[in-house]
Amino acid sequence: MAPRSSKPTTTIPKSADLFRAESRGDDLHMFGRAAYLPGGWFGPRREAIFFLITILEGSVAINCDGRHINLGVGEGVILPPGSLDFFRFDQNVKSVHHWCQIAPSLTSRHERELMRLAGHTLPVPSSVNILIEEGLSIPVNAGPHLNRAMQTLAKACLLRFAAHASENIQIKQPRHQAVQRALEAISMNPAKFRSAEDLARHCGISYSRLRKLFQDDQGESPTAMIWRLKTDQAVQLIRATGLTLAEVAEQCGFSNAFHLSRCVKDRTGIAPRELRKNEQAKGQ
Repeated sequence: MAPRSSKPTTTIPKSADLFRAESRGDDLHMFGRAAYLPGGWFGPRREAIFFLITILEGSVAINCDGRHINLGVGEGVILPPGSLDFFRFDQNVKSVHHWCQIAPSLTSRHERELMRLAGHTLPVPSSVNILIEEGLSIPVNAGPHLNRAMQTLAKACLLRFAAHASENIQIKQPRHQAVQRALEAISMNPAKFRSAEDLARHCGISYSRLRKLFQDDQGESPTAMIWRLKTDQAVQLIRATGLTLAEVAEQCGFSNAFHLSRCVKDRTGIAPRELRKNEQAKGQ
């Protein structure tokens, strides 16, 4: 199905439009800015690229292959190639977002693996915003001589965001493909896995085999890894969003807010509400 939006990108923007956009780069449109009036939407679209979206105003709810991602002001996420995505923007206020994207063919295997680990909601570092603004500052139709520079800038932007994600999910670089698949699966959708047995089935190997690989490769059991990554992602959501503890628990795969609170306190030494309070105090 062809992508649909509340207004096509070729329409001259008017105040009554639900959509307006501008982009920079060659046919890939590596950098862009779009605005949606309340109720705007886009999709479904099958991604062919690594797509970073960051929210400047309003909010967006993204359905990415059945996985729900919610972004507010100052937050972003990288959507991977092959995903089927649908975007529904804030129903009550105008939403404005930036994007930056790069073709997988322009990246190395290690870079692709790093970007796939940034598939959850994160606060956007100021350095990423600076790179996007730099990309948008290049004049439209600047000529093919700037394409390589634009590609370098776009890749730097996505890798900086991905590095920010990896700083918050500390894992060793895996040596075995099954472990790599397992780590990517947990990072992309932590709520999907209730047990290590679920993870083993997802990876197409036995639980005993996965447990041995994890012990050899990561130095801990897959069960411990699942709950550590779930808890680390929950900590990020508590610090960076206004989601309730029950909503964070649901998104990250905890049975309830009490279970989440206990795991977070065991991991950080302080309760979730204190974590949020401390983060809010930093911004004042």
